[in-house]
Amino acid sequence: STWGNIRFLPSPHSNHEKKKKKKMFSPTQTGVTFLVMLTVTTSLYYWFPPEPLLNGEANRVGWWGPPNSEINWCEIDYTTFFYVAEPYNTFSSLLYCFVPLIATYLHPLQLLEPRHVLLLVICFAIGIGSALFHGSLRYHMQLLDELPMVHLVLCTLFHLLYRNDTKSHSTVAFLLISISAVVSITMFFTEREHIFHYISRITLILMFSSGFVGIFFLLARSAREADEMLLKQCEPSETVTKPSYFFTQAFLLFVFALVSWVTDILCCALLQSLPINPQLHAFGWHLLSALALYVIFMVLLIHRRLVKGDRVRVGWTFGGYIPYVSVGALKKKL
Repeated sequence: STWGNIRFLPSPHSNHEKKKKKKMFSPTQTGVTFLVMLTVTTSLYYWFPPEPLLNGEANRVGWWGPPNSEINWCEIDYTTFFYVAEPYNTFSSLLYCFVPLIATYLHPLQLLEPRHVLLLVICFAIGIGSALFHGSLRYHMQLLDELPMVHLVLCTLFHLLYRNDTKSHSTVAFLLISISAVVSITMFFTEREHIFHYISRITLILMFSSGFVGIFFLLARSAREADEMLLKQCEPSETVTKPSYFFTQAFLLFVFALVSWVTDILCCALLQSLPINPQLHAFGWHLLSALALYVIFMVLLIHRRLVKGDRVRVGWTFGGYIPYVSVGALKKKL
């Protein structure tokens, strides 16, 4: 327990009181929003990528050789380092590695179940895979970026589907692991033009897009449930930061991250013509989605500890900008 080091007040950058009921986005609103946005991003990434981004600056060749990934981003290749194709996108990818490092630093391991640890490990793998992809622009490195993202989506979806259960659900877990393993192995060890590779690619797309929409639909429900459980623990005059606050943050962060992702692709010529390219893929998509992953982790952890019967509160550190979860024993009401 970290009760001795925590200040049980809302962040100075928020105002969440028990008596104030602010409406959050409903599960349906959330699901429809991301269904539309994922339709756009999937179409641009897999089906109709803009012609200038298919090969990018193919004449610029560095240590990794000519780019052969399915898409080349708006950052011009090999302008700064001979060994790194896209420096901004590469180094900003490492932000995904900081998410699990900060989460494990701020939360004692006894608070984390294997499901939480697995999510954090996969998030770290995304950071490494994404850095290798943007650093090389090679297709197999692209898979090291994409496949962990699908694994993260499936694991998060599993967590949310069984968020209120204490059983292991090993059969469902084994099924998801098997599907992920088959898709991953097939994509790594078959040629890009092979029919099995193409089928696996379609499966990957469907799992990621539908799973992403499902996550936010269920996350909205999870945040509402956690709000209700948390407020039942509070004293009438107590001020708390509710899980729905973190859900709203995650929703808005991912909306702006996806808008940055799309803008970087559709407006690449315009962005490159500016005196300074804003590098929206790096500072829009990577930064904002990494922040969103952390606050999603907060919702998942808060809900799970409440289901386990702990007295949960949110503490703030690093100047009141970074939240963390602290638990203690529930006081019995006489």
